[in-house]
Amino acid sequence: CHMKQTNHLRELRKSKGKLQAEVIAATGISKSSYIRYEWGRTLPDILSAIAIADVLGIVDLREIWDRRDYDRQT
Repeated sequence: CHMKQTNHLRELRKSKGKLQAEVIAATGISKSSYIRYEWGRTLPDILSAIAIADVLGIVDLREIWDRRDYDRQT
């Protein structure tokens, strides 16, 4: 299964007025991992997703991923 994501998480972070460095520092997620999340190279595990949601003030974890951004291919 191949996933392709635009930078939805990046746009969401910016809309919340947060810098990438702020999210990384507040969550404890490595910079390289967070960058991969923003660019859709990998999906965060549930604990990382919760941490990101907390920092961005998101209640519904589904907001982190815009399903329209994914192109699922098998």
